Amino acid sequence: MNKRLGCWALSLLLAVAMLAAVPFAQGTSVLHIGAGGDFPTVGEAFASLGENTGDLTLLLSEDLGEEGDLVVPADRGITSLTLDSGDGQNHTLGAYRFFANGVPLTVNRAKVRYLYGGGLDRTVPSTEVTVRGGSIGWLLGGGTADQPGGEARVTGQAAVTFDHADTVFHSDDYLWGGGYANVQGADVSVGSVKIEILGTDLPEREIMGGGMASDSDCNADAGQVSIAIRNSALHGDVYGGGHCDTATASARSQNTSVTISDSDFPLYNGDYGGNILGGGFLFNGGGSVDISGTAKLDIRNSTITAAIGGPLGLSSKSVSAGNTSVTLQHCTVRQLVSGGCYSGDGVAAVQCENADVRIVDGITFPDGGAIYAQGYVEETGTAVATGRASLSIEGAAVSVDAISGVTDLTLSAPLTVGQSWEPAPSGAAAVTLKGGWTDGDAAITYQGDAPQQGWFAFAEEGPADYRPGEEAVWAVHAPDLHLTAQVVGEGTLSPAGVQTVGWNQSITYTAQPADGWALQSVTADGESVPFEGDRFSLSQLRADTQLVITFAKQPLDLKDTGTEVQLHCPPAAIPEGVSPSAVTLQAERLQEEAEDWPLVQSALDEVADRYTAFDISLLCDGSKIQPSGKVAVRIPIPDGYDADRLAVYRVEPTGARVPYPVEVKDGFACFETDHFSYYVLAQKAEETPPAEGALLFEQPTNGRLTAAADGQPVESGVSLPEGTVVLFTALPAAGYQLESWKLDGQTLAGEDGLQLRVTVGKEGARVAVTFQAREQQPTPAPTPPTPSAGGGSPYTGDSTPLPLLTALLLAGGAAAILRRRR
Repeated sequence: MNKRLGCWALSLLLAVAMLAAVPFAQGTSVLHIGAGGDFPTVGEAFASLGENTGDLTLLLSEDLGEEGDLVVPADRGITSLTLDSGDGQNHTLGAYRFFANGVPLTVNRAKVRYLYGGGLDRTVPSTEVTVRGGSIGWLLGGGTADQPGGEARVTGQAAVTFDHADTVFHSDDYLWGGGYANVQGADVSVGSVKIEILGTDLPEREIMGGGMASDSDCNADAGQVSIAIRNSALHGDVYGGGHCDTATASARSQNTSVTISDSDFPLYNGDYGGNILGGGFLFNGGGSVDISGTAKLDIRNSTITAAIGGPLGLSSKSVSAGNTSVTLQHCTVRQLVSGGCYSGDGVAAVQCENADVRIVDGITFPDGGAIYAQGYVEETGTAVATGRASLSIEGAAVSVDAISGVTDLTLSAPLTVGQSWEPAPSGAAAVTLKGGWTDGDAAITYQGDAPQQGWFAFAEEGPADYRPGEEAVWAVHAPDLHLTAQVVGEGTLSPAGVQTVGWNQSITYTAQPADGWALQSVTADGESVPFEGDRFSLSQLRADTQLVITFAKQPLDLKDTGTEVQLHCPPAAIPEGVSPSAVTLQAERLQEEAEDWPLVQSALDEVADRYTAFDISLLCDGSKIQPSGKVAVRIPIPDGYDADRLAVYRVEPTGARVPYPVEVKDGFACFETDHFSYYVLAQKAEETPPAEGALLFEQPTNGRLTAAADGQPVESGVSLPEGTVVLFTALPAAGYQLESWKLDGQTLAGEDGLQLRVTVGKEGARVAVTFQAREQQPTPAPTPPTPSAGGGSPYTGDSTPLPLLTALLLAGGAAAILRRRR
């Protein structure tokens, strides 16, 4: 007996334990809900969860009723929730309202009257609801507040997706991207909305991109709204904005975008559905569903009833949108297209700034149809675009019974108006023709009564010919056009001369550059024209045109095969009037038996251990020329030369030695010059410190300094006997004058002449001179004093500075004064 009692007690404890909280491990959990399942109700299942639930699936096995509220708990670590059934039926959840509370929710099989992606009196970061089946009455991406002044916002995105869903009509079905504000002062706004209907047949459901506001001072605003419907059928209307029917409430949006492709909007009850609006719905009570930015419709390959760019206002209410845009491509429209807003029954005043309608690849109006560019008025209201109200026809002809309010008409295909053309309040429509029009084509045909020639003002001067009659026609009629061309540089243009083409026709040219030239640019009336290779085209010409074809010189890369000397000559260095194709490089190695070898030898022996001299020339048709700018020269470095001691000099006919900055690259000595003569690649002699008693001086900027002793030039760094008198001569550059002399670091007061005599002491002397710019406008410079015989070298005309012009021994007598380096 005691044993049986113990077993019964243990069974009771186990049963009680099964009803206690069930901690589920992080991952995927599946709970069966209903009689005989894990829990009898969804609420009890939620209460059983631990803190780290993870992905959760609830399988319903029976109808649980539609009373009360169910809120997905936010503190149980649910990362996603799926509602389904074990028997393939749509069962009620046991709640009138179900709140996903920001938890990503998927509905496969379930039935609920009100389903919210957001919270109840709670703000969440984002929401995500995916429907693949079920029966849902009102579906809202946001939340709702039951308390006056309460908040149930979505700070980020509220997303709703019908993904190839197998849905069943519930009753009075709606879809709002935002929340539902139905108590005073409630805030159920959302940051943004994303709605997608993919491959789904939705029976009798209205879609609103924003939220719904139905009590005073409440806010159901949405920021950016995006609705995409693809490969679907929807028995209802689509609004990009929200719904408001209370005077002080708001369901506004910043920007809305509705894109529809390959979809059908059948009428339900034979009369309703298929109206696509970029804005929201302002009902009798008022409030605001305004759009501050742009409302955009883009509908392709679909059948609808009406396309209306902006919001709808009813019963003496006012609505507005910033700009509206409607694009229809290859669509069927049962009734009308409205570029602006919709003034419903009553005297609603609706307006936008700019309203644009674009029809691409044709449109079908089964019953004739109408296009209202500025907005549609159902009864006695007003619909106005305060700025532009444009209509663009592209790709295929369009025929419609009535058009009104167009300010700008762009045609790349013919337009036929069957019954009525009502001009905009501003007057004639400005017509722009695009595409392949030819002379005589009918651009606009009007088949109604009392046509007026002044309805249309063509943008081009005189391209239209008005032909009144049973069908009034505005046809293309324009004179031939003339094209003239100017060629800059060396090259040819084909076809050449003045060309005559028809209005709106095209022409192709070939621009052939001469050797050494390339096509640089093409302009037509000052505007750049793209070209490929040597060909360019002008299409759809509407006026006489002036062409300018510019050929530019190409850089020259020359090489002397005998010496391997190379030259890169940019276009700016090719003299004016010289054809690049006529320029060649000549480089000859100077041999010791050459006539000018002693000149080179005397210039280099003092500074170089070894050297190789070249006579480098530029030739044009065999005659020597000098470049008009800097060119880059590369001389191969002979074997055995020390790259760290390389120097390049130009030797003037006077024997002057001109150094050049040199850079060693890939076995070549590289430098730049703008003058060709003898060039020497040298290995500089080993440096030795100046002897005691040496005379030191440096070349100044903006001028030159020469030195001579006993009529012979003196180099800086030579050792001179104590008491030697050295004459220094300062030669300022044009526009500069002497500023000061310095001897051994001390400024010499009163020494303002261009010559200075220095007596060398036992420890030598250090001399410097500086120049300054003249204060007044330059005047012809006085001829500088002529230095003593041998005291300087004549100027060669080269623009390269000559830092040591007096460093060469020009007379044998200098040996008595200068001590040569050995």
